[in-house]
Amino acid sequence: MITQSGRAGLKRQNISRVGKYVLLLDASFLLVVGTVQQLFELLGHFAGIGPHAKTFFRSPYTLGFFEAHGMAVLNAIVLYRAAFGGKRPFWHLYAAAVHVLLGGANLLFWPSFKHFHMLRAGIGATAAHGFFVFAHAS
Repeated sequence: MITQSGRAGLKRQNISRVGKYVLLLDASFLLVVGTVQQLFELLGHFAGIGPHAKTFFRSPYTLGFFEAHGMAVLNAIVLYRAAFGGKRPFWHLYAAAVHVLLGGANLLFWPSFKHFHMLRAGIGATAAHGFFVFAHAS
């Protein structure tokens, strides 16, 4: 028979497990999207090939995109580590702040997506950032 305190312990364990999976899912998202976008930016900028070739071929604007996606990759590494360490509440707050920054920047500079013909990517990225803000806040 599970006592009241036993149920509370199981509930805490399940919440902790869900939190770990949110951190892992978030890290995977940042790692995959950041890495793929960096590859597309490099190919577009230097070789004039790939989905971003028209936008980034020999463009000075590539720098900001490349740096931002590189930071996403570095944040992914931090979140992978956080998923298996202690003090997860701090890391959920950190991850939520990262996504508030990234999603907020997307909204603040929304005309850039239109200018660079990347509206679908902007919608998808901003929606994903919003999802992770709420997932980490839950």
